[in-house]
Amino acid sequence: MATTENTAEITAPARGLIALPQTAARALVAVGAVATIASTFMSWTYTATFPGDLTYYGSPAGLQILDLVAGAITLLFALTLFGVRGLRWLNPAGATAPVVLAAGSAFAVSWFSAIAIAVDLKGLVALDPGAYVTAIGSLIALLGALALPSPGNTFKDWV
Repeated sequence: MATTENTAEITAPARGLIALPQTAARALVAVGAVATIASTFMSWTYTATFPGDLTYYGSPAGLQILDLVAGAITLLFALTLFGVRGLRWLNPAGATAPVVLAAGSAFAVSWFSAIAIAVDLKGLVALDPGAYVTAIGSLIALLGALALPSPGNTFKDWV
């Protein structure tokens, strides 16, 4: 009687720093990027004394434009992970590193702006809804990006 050995290894699907399914992580990045973009058309503070006058609705200025660009780049890279036609040139390998970098930059701009407004104008009460939307939206995008599988542990894997 012959015996056979099962030599196939069972491997877990690749995960990022946060344990989420890849489709959920991609969706979080896209939703967070859309929220970040939408927040730039909202008022971030109630007073014009903060540099850049972020009090207008529908007219991004100063830091909001930086946030708009960071959110748009994050959304474009997130859409490449969904395989949207016409965006293959942007991320031909389907790598997750550019998504993490873009989401991290949107997070940095959003949170720097919100914290600067709160510190400069003496409290969180100085923040209007747009600042809260950008802070939460960019955090959601960053958490989703960190849940995407990383390419590996070496520099060569990331390049």
